Amino acid sequence: MLHIFLDGCPRKITFKANPTDAEIKEADLVIAAVSTNDEEGFNRSFALHPQTGGGLAERCVSLNSKTILISMTGGAFRMTDFQDKVAAHLFALFLGQTQGRALVDVLMGRVNPSGKLPFTCEKEFSDSPAFQYPAVDLVSQPIKPDSGKGARIDYKEGIFVGYRWYEHQKVAPLYPFGFGLSYATFLYDHLKLKSLSLSQNQSLTLSFTITNEGKVEGTEIAQLYLREIQCTVPRPEKELKGFQKIKLKPGETKTIQMTITPQDLAFWDDKSHAWKIEEGDFQVLIGPSSVETPLTSSFTFKN
Repeated sequence: MLHIFLDGCPRKITFKANPTDAEIKEADLVIAAVSTNDEEGFNRSFALHPQTGGGLAERCVSLNSKTILISMTGGAFRMTDFQDKVAAHLFALFLGQTQGRALVDVLMGRVNPSGKLPFTCEKEFSDSPAFQYPAVDLVSQPIKPDSGKGARIDYKEGIFVGYRWYEHQKVAPLYPFGFGLSYATFLYDHLKLKSLSLSQNQSLTLSFTITNEGKVEGTEIAQLYLREIQCTVPRPEKELKGFQKIKLKPGETKTIQMTITPQDLAFWDDKSHAWKIEEGDFQVLIGPSSVETPLTSSFTFKN
């Protein structure tokens, strides 16, 4: 047993590698940390280890509702058994050799977390496009360079990679691309387009406001997505075309400007082997993640 005293913490923190059920129940607050061993050329299970990973998290939340989960992983994992029960979830990824200090700063409120997910977190592995591919064990059966041997995997998502695949397949994720909460809350408002049309050799400027409605200073990452209303070829439901990181004090409002160019509307045409833009209507979507876009508008592209 190890007692830890943190600057600013009103009580001592006790570390226990194997706490009893009674100790978990009686704790004022439980901080449960789970991790995975991720590396190149190795595919881990989507589910965490039943005792030190997912099982530990599920056990803690079932015994104490004031459980904070810290996950240190290289990607998504199965969270459906406990995610709705934890008091908070700090998705830390791999922070490096000073991760302990960084995590303490976030937990103590010295730093307001502002990260956004660079990938999608599925509810189940069967929701992932990787589910259709055969398992390849490169650890016990490594493939020698230039041997010509090994499993052949044909990736079939085409242009629908990442968040585009989930939207194309109508699969609701647990956490979408671009998602991330903080100790502050932000209001998006007043989207304005300088013009309702765009043509070649032009650009279109838009603006909107973000207000920090929280009680602490925070940083938000506003995301700009575009959707072509009608197209002669299959295209993603929407595509990320820009983002901005904005720091706001409590109650502060800032106006954000972004620019759309014709290149942002283009797609690769297999027939002409060139980038192509079709005339028509496009929708602008602004928000804090790929599925939460409270601000929308539209414009028309004309050659």
